[in-house]
Amino acid sequence: MLKAILKFFLKLLSFLIPVFFIQWLIVYLANFKLTEYIISSYVFNFTAAVIIYTGTYYFSMVKSLDSILFLTFGSIVKMFIFFIFLYPQFISDGAVQPIEVFIFFVPYFTCLIVEINELSKFLNKRV
Repeated sequence: MLKAILKFFLKLLSFLIPVFFIQWLIVYLANFKLTEYIISSYVFNFTAAVIIYTGTYYFSMVKSLDSILFLTFGSIVKMFIFFIFLYPQFISDGAVQPIEVFIFFVPYFTCLIVEINELSKFLNKRV
């Protein structure tokens, strides 16, 4: 189990690091002063993806149908945590700018795509 989680960890990093630098460069060159939000968005989404993948992987290994529930509820909890911790940063100036939406959803969808891709590969092997 640890080997699969480490493999996912490294694969996720291999996607997130280039995306991070491209996004940071775009935000920096566009002269937006929001680069500190980028780091917190990436750390948050990376951590949540690893936790959700690990839990889903664990529940599928013990042949439990709870794996799909863990994936679903983990994703819902991730959005609640976003609204509790990250959203207040984005609305601190009184409004959510389109660039702020871009800052959060690029790492969110990157993590989601890698997470679903890796879980579907794993779960299809088990069938």
